[in-house]
Amino acid sequence: MLTFLFIAVLLLLCFFSGNLSAQESKRDSLKRAAFIRDSLNKDSIAYALKIRSVARWDARKQKLSPGQNQQFKTDMKNSHSDLFKPQKKFVPDTTLLQDSVYVKAFRIAAYEKAVDDNSNIQKCYWVAAGFGQSSLGFFSIGANVNGELPRRQLITASVIGDTQSFLGGSDETNIGLLYGHIFKQGSFFFTVSAGISYVYFETIDVYLFSTMPSTKTSQSGVGVPILVQGYFVAGQVVGFGINAYVNINSIQTTAGLTFTLALGRLSTHERKITMR
Repeated sequence: MLTFLFIAVLLLLCFFSGNLSAQESKRDSLKRAAFIRDSLNKDSIAYALKIRSVARWDARKQKLSPGQNQQFKTDMKNSHSDLFKPQKKFVPDTTLLQDSVYVKAFRIAAYEKAVDDNSNIQKCYWVAAGFGQSSLGFFSIGANVNGELPRRQLITASVIGDTQSFLGGSDETNIGLLYGHIFKQGSFFFTVSAGISYVYFETIDVYLFSTMPSTKTSQSGVGVPILVQGYFVAGQVVGFGINAYVNINSIQTTAGLTFTLALGRLSTHERKITMR
C-alpha cells in the first residue's frame, strides 16, 4: 500500500512539474516572440528613415533637361510623373531601385527640387521686428532680415536686445548671422536657423537713494544663436508670428520669445502647389 502511494505521489509530482515547465517555456517563448517583433519594428523604422535619407541625397543630383522642365511646367502638380523616376546614373546602389520606400522618397525629393529649380519660382525675403519676454528679466526687442536661398535654405541677419530693467541691471545685445531652412512654406510656415553672433553684455549699478555715482561694467564675446521663426501669412506680404531664440555664450546665455510683425515677400502662389 505504501509503495502504491509513493508511486502515485511521484507521478503527480512529475505531472505538475511538467505542466509548470511547459507553462514557463510557453511564457519564455511568448516573451522572445514579442522581443523579436519589437526589434523588427524598430529596425524597420530605422531602415525606412535611412533609406529616405539616402533617396533625398541621391535626388539632389537629378536635374531636368530644358525639354523636361518645359514638360514639367504644364502639370506642376504631378509628383508621380515619370520625370521623377530614379535613374541608374544617379543611384550608386542600383538594388535600391527595387525598394518601394526608396523610389517613393526619391520621387518626392526630385519633385520638390524641380519646383525649387523652376525659373518661375520667386525666392522669398522679409524683414521682421517685435518685442516680448527675455530670460534676462524684463523684456526683449528683436529684428531680423531674411533671404531665401535655393532649395528653401535661409540666410538671416539678426539683432536681439535683452534688458533686465530700465533703471539698471544687465543688458545683452546679440548681433548674429544665421543659416537655416524654411519648412512648409505657404499660408503658414516656420524656419529654423543657427549661426554665430557678437555678444555685448553690460551691467549698470544705479544707487537711487545714495550720492554714490552709478557704475558700469561691460564684456564682449562670441555666441551661438539659435532662432525659430513661425508666421501666419496674410496676403503673401504680411506675416504675424512668434520668434523663439536662444544665444549660447560664456558671458550670459539668454533665451526668449518675441511677438513679431513681418513684411516682404513671405510666400508666392507657386508655394501653394500640393503634392498628390
